[in-house]
Amino acid sequence: EPHEIRGLEYLTTYILHEDKPPFGYELAEDIKFVVGEVDEVVMKDVLTKVSFSKQDSETGEELSGAKLSVLDKDGNVITSWTSTDKPHEITGLEYLATYILHEDEPPVGYERAEDIEFVVGKVDEVVMRDVLTRVFIEKRDKLSREVLANCEIDIIDDETEEIVARITSSEELTLVNLVAGRTYRLHEVEAPEGYTLASEDVTFQAEDGMTATIYDEPLESPAGGETSADDGGVTGYDPSEPQTNDASPLAVIVALLVMSFAGMTSLAVYRRRWARK
Repeated sequence: EPHEIRGLEYLTTYILHEDKPPFGYELAEDIKFVVGEVDEVVMKDVLTKVSFSKQDSETGEELSGAKLSVLDKDGNVITSWTSTDKPHEITGLEYLATYILHEDEPPVGYERAEDIEFVVGKVDEVVMRDVLTRVFIEKRDKLSREVLANCEIDIIDDETEEIVARITSSEELTLVNLVAGRTYRLHEVEAPEGYTLASEDVTFQAEDGMTATIYDEPLESPAGGETSADDGGVTGYDPSEPQTNDASPLAVIVALLVMSFAGMTSLAVYRRRWARK
């Protein structure tokens, strides 16, 4: 209800000043008035309003898909929302109170930003910028470690089992943008010609600047033998089987001993014959 004051001095100038606004409202400006010239003074308060912008750190474009929250100074969640291609506005926060803008989950392909502390009434816009998470994917020969091209690989979210991307490997590193800290798997869909599919997925936790590598085994080894798809060993040669062209070390020793004994026997017979003469 309006408040009435009686007994103010006639034709004297006074000032209506707001010491503290109601919760959720901004502090109104002072109002001067002269008693006798006005019989009513109206002071109007407006709700506090803060705009929150989630942007790409390089382009400055608005980012959709970020899950954000405003916390009070004790860490209690005041409100939460998911960013769109337009800034988000919140009205009715306490004037001159300190709050925190916190990113619960960044958009796909970006790192989580650090918290931003702000004071309502001192700022009317809070801008949070996200940096892209750069993860490099490569495919290599398991034996030679050479980079392989023309291999189809699925990148799977290890928690949701969602295929977040399908890439074709090249002779250069393939760049993808993933959520930092989230666990993914590399699953080979199609191997390059002359190679077997990778027997196991490669699991990794996304970090900016990291390289995740998946290896394929060639169907034929560099020496021409076939490579086992199970263990990567070379088939067509069994060391436990006797080889026709191999000379056993023991056989060589026995042969030398026999030849030496035969030589000594021949020498002894010759000496006896010579002594008789």
